Amino acid sequence: MNAASRVHGARLAVALVSVCAACGVDDEASVTYDPRACSEWDAVEGFGLRWANANHRVSLWRVLTADPEACGSDGVELAYVGGDWTTGAVAADVPTATVSARRIVDATPDELGVYRDRVRLDIDPSGAATADVVVDRNVARLLGYPELTAVIDGLEIDTNVPQSGDYPADYDPSLGYTLRRVGADVEVVTADATTATVRVSARLAFGASDRDPMNRALLEARSAVTVGLALVGTQREAADADVDYALEYPRQLFGEDPVHEPAAATEAVVTLPGRAGDAEGVVAFRGFDFDLSAHGECGATQICPTGDTCVDGTCVGPAGPAGFYIRELRIGARVVDVDEAGTADVWVDGFASNASSAIAYFALRSHFSATVVRFPVASEPLAARVEFETGETRASLDSDPSTQGAP
Repeated sequence: MNAASRVHGARLAVALVSVCAACGVDDEASVTYDPRACSEWDAVEGFGLRWANANHRVSLWRVLTADPEACGSDGVELAYVGGDWTTGAVAADVPTATVSARRIVDATPDELGVYRDRVRLDIDPSGAATADVVVDRNVARLLGYPELTAVIDGLEIDTNVPQSGDYPADYDPSLGYTLRRVGADVEVVTADATTATVRVSARLAFGASDRDPMNRALLEARSAVTVGLALVGTQREAADADVDYALEYPRQLFGEDPVHEPAAATEAVVTLPGRAGDAEGVVAFRGFDFDLSAHGECGATQICPTGDTCVDGTCVGPAGPAGFYIRELRIGARVVDVDEAGTADVWVDGFASNASSAIAYFALRSHFSATVVRFPVASEPLAARVEFETGETRASLDSDPSTQGAP
């Protein structure tokens, strides 16, 4: 539901506040903002989910800040289901969620205003969808701000959605599929005095593995991605930076449980400009993408998806590209250093792992790309690390996350 659809009837006329911020003989600047703006924000810098024991299909995956219509969040909503090998129907596993955020401290509307929403995108077998969300700036309490920046406020993946008539009857979509790609982007594409249009895009594609009914079903599979959206009004344009790297892990055999390492600092640290005196601030994602593929030639140590055949080192057949049982999927960003000029070094983590105490069917190449933005406002760290039963739960973000088992 977008902002404009929430309001019916007469709208409240609000006068913008204009403050002389720097008055000199030849220079005068004014600050315009909405005095009603919400300046309470737990800015999400990272989130992820991990299974305790093995890798699984992805059927329900959720980390979303709670109560998006409220000013300020009330913790996070979590869910992780990976088919009947996680629920106890065949076997069971235990998920752990990690969330990192920064709470804006003592901000006032002239510095920052935040509007939050959720946008659901229905994904067809093409694996992608886009929607333009029109936000009424009066309703969102973001009138007057010269800069608007959209960032991601969480994510949900759900495969248990209605399917088309071409979907095979011998596979239940609630069991999920093996993952090949996932990502989301949010961007302000137009803005004027009264409205802003935010383009929300999502990618969710699955690939073949060892289950023939699943391999046939995913060719027709429909799913849904819900993107948490925060639209932030500021006086200054938020600095941004891109990261792009690939991590490769060998195929593991039965009985191994390898440790997959994240990206090194040389790959994962980017620089965002600032001004002298800037606070460390908060970093958020404007977009991210995981593109997963099997690397290396098929043969004695690299198999093909069920239904395909290895021909001269290449998998050939109807199953298509490989998909992966997932042990862990996470993104994260944090400021690691700020110099005297206000320039910040930011570590950006994108980690996907198919490690397992059982077996991984393919060697994994995880190509990760992302865009992060920085808001140099005073903030304090929050986190949660929550182990829960397979399914859905809620958790609070705490400045002392040890209360929830977080490091």
